[in-house]
Amino acid sequence: MGDPLAERAMHLLQLGSGYYPGDDTQKLPDPERFLVYRVSDTEHAIMDREDRRDPEVTILTSSLLNPRFCLEGWYSKHVGRLRGFTPQEIRKLRSRPSGPAMGVPLGQRVTELLQNNGPYEKDLVSYSHPERFECLRLHDGSYEVRDYAKAFRTPIPFHLLLKEMFNVVRWFKSTLTRAYGKLRDAIAANAPEYDILRLL
Repeated sequence: MGDPLAERAMHLLQLGSGYYPGDDTQKLPDPERFLVYRVSDTEHAIMDREDRRDPEVTILTSSLLNPRFCLEGWYSKHVGRLRGFTPQEIRKLRSRPSGPAMGVPLGQRVTELLQNNGPYEKDLVSYSHPERFECLRLHDGSYEVRDYAKAFRTPIPFHLLLKEMFNVVRWFKSTLTRAYGKLRDAIAANAPEYDILRLL
């Protein structure tokens, strides 16, 4: 899985580079200015090469999991305060609208990995559709994988998505194999009923 939250955060922070309070707007932004990494189960650290801190700025992982969270705006206010600007000065220095929200990077990563790492059990050639898979974040914060080629859906444990070493492709293949096994068992258990119906 890697850390899609950190990767998305770095991308969004980089979009605002040069526009944060105290930035040199005449300077060409460093494409590697930001590094975001997990420091615990609940926090990520933000290393800004143009404004190093000891300790580094941290942000709650739960904020990065919020699809509507605007990281660029949050960082602008946070780093502005650290650089000694007042809230009024920070608002005046904002010369551009806030950037995109976090979105659902965990779901997007799952979708990409499943889409690019087939085939899966009992696949047909016609299953290679570019929009076969989707990993949705449901209203309660849980995630669900949908395989439209097989009309199959399954919840995916949220805690696994936060593990960088989690192999989602292997997990899905195992889940699919178990689902086929349960289906075979259900058909076998009801076989006498099917035979009776054929005789009617």
